[in-house]
Amino acid sequence: MIKIFTILCITLVGYLYASSPMKNLPYFKKIKKHCAITALNFAHKHTQNEWENIKQAGKFKQEAKKICPKVTLKSIYANDIYSFVYEYANDSGKMPSL
Repeated sequence: MIKIFTILCITLVGYLYASSPMKNLPYFKKIKKHCAITALNFAHKHTQNEWENIKQAGKFKQEAKKICPKVTLKSIYANDIYSFVYEYANDSGKMPSL
C-alpha cells in the first residue's frame, strides 16, 4: 500500500511540474543570452489576449524577434515559451515563484 501511495505521489508531482509554465524558464536562458530582458519582462510586453492573438496569427516568433532582435527562436521552444508568456502576461496578476 505504501509503495502504491509513493508511486501516485511521484506521478502527481511529475504531472504538476510538466504542466507548469515555470518549467519553461530554462528556455529564456537562450533569449537572455542575446538580450538584456528577463522572462517576466518578456511576458509583460502584452496581455493574455494579445499573446493569444499573436499566437493564433502565427506571428509569435516574429514578435519574439521584435522584442529581442538578436534572438532566433526555434520552433521547438516556441510553444513552451508561449505557455509561459501567456500565463504571466501583464494582465494575469501572477508572479512566478522562483
